Amino acid sequence: MRILIAGGGTGGHLFPGIAMAKEFEAKDPQNRVLFVGARRKIPHQILKQHGYNTREVESEAIVGKDLTHAVYAAYKVLKGLRQSFSILKDFSPHLVVGVGGYSSGPMVLAAHMLRIKTALHEQNVLPGLTNRILSRFVDKIFISFPESKNYFSGKRTILTGNPIRECLLKYQVLSHSKRGFTLLIIGGSQGAHQVNARFISCLPYLEDLKESLNIIHQTGERDFEYVSNAYRDLPFERKIFSFINDMAWAYGQSDLVIGRAGATTIAELTALGKPSILIPYPYASDNHQEMNARVLVKKGAAHMIRNCDLNEKRLADTIRMFYYHPQTLKIMANKAANLGRRNASKVIVEECYKLVNPKG
Repeated sequence: MRILIAGGGTGGHLFPGIAMAKEFEAKDPQNRVLFVGARRKIPHQILKQHGYNTREVESEAIVGKDLTHAVYAAYKVLKGLRQSFSILKDFSPHLVVGVGGYSSGPMVLAAHMLRIKTALHEQNVLPGLTNRILSRFVDKIFISFPESKNYFSGKRTILTGNPIRECLLKYQVLSHSKRGFTLLIIGGSQGAHQVNARFISCLPYLEDLKESLNIIHQTGERDFEYVSNAYRDLPFERKIFSFINDMAWAYGQSDLVIGRAGATTIAELTALGKPSILIPYPYASDNHQEMNARVLVKKGAAHMIRNCDLNEKRLADTIRMFYYHPQTLKIMANKAANLGRRNASKVIVEECYKLVNPKG
């Protein structure tokens, strides 16, 4: 088959798309996958590292803009639609899968108009506007949370979970000779400045644990120098990265994860059964990160500190509480694992095969 994956731009959309692509190739090495995203936003370098070709279309967010920008954005969407028809003609896919973000809109809509089979994947509890609009036109909708069924209707909607990278599925709790208790700090692929700053500021409250507290910190490119300098006067064992390529190692080392509540992070924490302190990004569209986090909190699978409630003392006290109550962490980890869907990619690919060839 020829499969076109549309959308992306952020890790939250991109990595599930890559996981799907890898599963299509595992299903049949002759399958071909093409990624299409918005101009200047599709991460060519990451996709090239994974061996995928990319194409670009014009696209722009319309909602929340002034009238002048809205008119300009509408023009770009129409231009993107024309470009999408051209790409579809060149690649002639059997299937187009939208993975979210406004850049998936023109391509999925063009595929629908050409009667090419289409599907959507929604990573968050609350679907993005683009997926809510496109859901009226596509053949199948894959969701990551049961709660998302409230926003999509009909038998076309299938609960699959959110695909995660194959390398993470090989995760195991590593047998190592580390001493003490390891924290993993992640703010998404680009880092999170406020999480970085508050964590650094909370460490003086934890200096009595310096002999047993270990830290793995993914800072993001922009904060790497700032965080590295801040650690110089702090007496903790630490490993600092702008970006962690081997997340299986990082998760395997960690006893507790601290980070945002993006869809990919949630999928990884649950698939791997990791306890966490979630600090949802407050400016995410429709506050969807807090909604993601609340699903886990309600099930006892994570602890949440809202961004507006985040301060050094509270974060330090929460870390200390989990440090001294390993059984609580174990229970949280088990509950997180109960929510995990490790086979999301396989389920999605099987459903796509049924869609393209319903007679088998």
